[in-house]
Amino acid sequence: MTDAKSLYKILIDKDVIKYLSDIPEYTGPEMAVDYITNKLNKKYKEKYFYDWAVAIKSDNKMIGRISVYRQDDERCMADLVWFLDARYRRHGYMSEAVKAVITHLQNVGLERIEAFADVENKASISVMKKSWHAIRRHFA
Repeated sequence: MTDAKSLYKILIDKDVIKYLSDIPEYTGPEMAVDYITNKLNKKYKEKYFYDWAVAIKSDNKMIGRISVYRQDDERCMADLVWFLDARYRRHGYMSEAVKAVITHLQNVGLERIEAFADVENKASISVMKKSWHAIRRHFA
């Protein structure tokens, strides 16, 4: 599983994992396989969960993930969560992916999304700032 290897390499980075609350600390590549085959597959069966790999177009290598957790049916609202391999930050990959996901969410009827970042997570704050115009255009 190529994605499992890529996921493992990302999630052993302490700078990535310290901002993620629902992902366990990884002790080996087999845990990444388990996460993909068990946790993600279980969530896919839920009505209100989306998850995408963020990949480099030229070689389809996974460099990150974006997940959407639908929180509130009445208000058509969801939370957006992402993480990215540190080697690929500050190149616009995640901002491009977030904008594409925002477009998809609008197309499936969501009216509001939320994303939160730790004040020390400068990379995610930057993605939110760059994506703000897409969010306002689709959901305002």
